[in-house]
Amino acid sequence: MATNGRAASPLFVAVDGRLIGLIVYTDPLRPEAAGAVQALRERGVKEIVMLTGDHPAVAEQVAKKLGISRYIADAFPEQKSAFVKALQQQGHTVAVVGDGINDSPALAQADVGIAVRGGVDVARETAHVALLEGNLLQIPRAIDIAREAVHLIQQNWTLIAYPNTAAILLSLPGLIGPVGATLISNGSALLATLNALRPLFAIRRRSLEQRDDQPLQSELRGGANDSLYQLVT
Repeated sequence: MATNGRAASPLFVAVDGRLIGLIVYTDPLRPEAAGAVQALRERGVKEIVMLTGDHPAVAEQVAKKLGISRYIADAFPEQKSAFVKALQQQGHTVAVVGDGINDSPALAQADVGIAVRGGVDVARETAHVALLEGNLLQIPRAIDIAREAVHLIQQNWTLIAYPNTAAILLSLPGLIGPVGATLISNGSALLATLNALRPLFAIRRRSLEQRDDQPLQSELRGGANDSLYQLVT
């Protein structure tokens, strides 16, 4: 059903089997939800599906606002979990984002379960990842961090493996002695350690930049919050 142009979920109230009232409620979208969906697509996420227990009319309207073409409404917890399992059986790696009790089975079934701050304890305990800030834009950020970590591991493997292999090959015919081989080995380990510390300096730099920009962002939010809320809810 719709209220003031919005799709809404009805809740019927009955006493002793007699209908006494009707409660209609809507759940506003998070302001950053559409941006998070777009950011995930930019990072190569092939398919984004919305699974919800809400009425189909509500699901359709929310999906349109988020730019999601595939959605499943009136879904029970076991149906969400079964959908995730079916995707996995097709060879897909599946991540699930949720915050409610109804999301817990799907979070447990997923390859990566992500619980949003503010959700129920069961969801947080079941998930593999918890968003401490409760901001959906942290999901694409987490993908960036994970990819950076994998890239860093590959770099460190190269920094250690190649020099040590070269040291072994050079030491076999006696081109370098034990001291030279030790220097190469320790030097490569030191380079890998310094390389592993790079993200810490990057995080520190971003933190300083965000602190410098915070006064300007606060001024901008004051004039933009109202229009943004009307746009996404």
